[in-house]
Amino acid sequence: PEGRPLEIIRVGNPNAPHSVFLRARAHAWEPAGNWITEGLVNSLLEKDAAKYLKKYCVYIMPMANKDGVAHGRTRFNTQGVDLNRKWDKPADSINAPEKVAFEKWLTAMIAKGKKPDLAIDLHNDQNGNVHANLPRDDNKGYTERINRFVDLLYKHTWFREGKTNVVNEGSFGEGLANRFNVDAIIYEFNYEWAAGLNKVPMGEDWIDLGKKLREVFWLYFE
Repeated sequence: PEGRPLEIIRVGNPNAPHSVFLRARAHAWEPAGNWITEGLVNSLLEKDAAKYLKKYCVYIMPMANKDGVAHGRTRFNTQGVDLNRKWDKPADSINAPEKVAFEKWLTAMIAKGKKPDLAIDLHNDQNGNVHANLPRDDNKGYTERINRFVDLLYKHTWFREGKTNVVNEGSFGEGLANRFNVDAIIYEFNYEWAAGLNKVPMGEDWIDLGKKLREVFWLYFE
């Protein structure tokens, strides 16, 4: 509504065999996603990153709710819309232009045969779980793939929280699964306590986890 541009940045070769999409700050006051993506981007710009970039490309929307962040809002954009809800139907162009912009990008990517293999919505809460979805049709192995992704998080990062399976057709994760056939999850980071570190998490800890995602994604696509 206020005309701020939304960016999606790409790290890597768009013709790589796999791709991952990450969205941060859909809820304006939940900053972990910015630290996570900073760590991931920096790791993929290091001299030893060539093998990772041969296998996958990363797309990041670093500030999904830019107006909300600019105004110090909490969950909502300036129109009072939660950008992690009502994904079960096309976005409202008047009240949720942020969602419209992303849906246009995703639709164009799918049309070009470049649908993301995995989409992750980054959030903060008091639990820190990975929220998997229960898509209407799981014949293609979504649950098995997400379980494998979570196992890799346990093995290669300090993530020690849990995974839930939820039915919420309005969420980013389930909406992408059901409407666009994209494997998607909501990844929450506990802002009070990091079980794997046994301490209150700081920005540097989330940056560190982001760096470790480089290896997680590489192994996920093996």
